Amino acid sequence: MTYTQRFDEYTKLLSCNIYEGVSSEQNTTFVNIKAYRRLAIIIKTLDVGTTLDADIEITTDGVTGGLHTLKSMTQLASGDDDEKVIINIRDEELSKPASASSDQYDWVRVETTPSGAATY
Repeated sequence: MTYTQRFDEYTKLLSCNIYEGVSSEQNTTFVNIKAYRRLAIIIKTLDVGTTLDADIEITTDGVTGGLHTLKSMTQLASGDDDEKVIINIRDEELSKPASASSDQYDWVRVETTPSGAATY
C-alpha cells in the first residue's frame, strides 16, 4: 500500500507517558487504534540504566482478550542514553498476525522492562 500524505497532515498524538527512575516493568494503557491506518511508537531514552526492553502488545478488547506480542525492539544498553526508537505498525499487521489467536486487533499498548533505574 502506498502512503502519500505528509506525516504532519495525518498524525495525532494518542498517548504520552514519562517514566522516571523506574526499575520494573511498565505498561501504557491500551489505546484503540481502529480508526487509524498507521501507528508510530516513539521511545525516547534519557537514562537507560543497565538495559531496556520494549514489546508492542495488542488485544481485541482493550483488556486482555487475545493478548499478543506484535513486535519487540532490540534491547538498549547503558550506552544508549539519549536515543530514539521508532516502531512503525501498519493496519494490515493487526489483521491475523503470525501465531495470534484472533483475526482483528484494535488495541495497542507498549510494555517496557528496564534493568536498573531508567528514565524514558
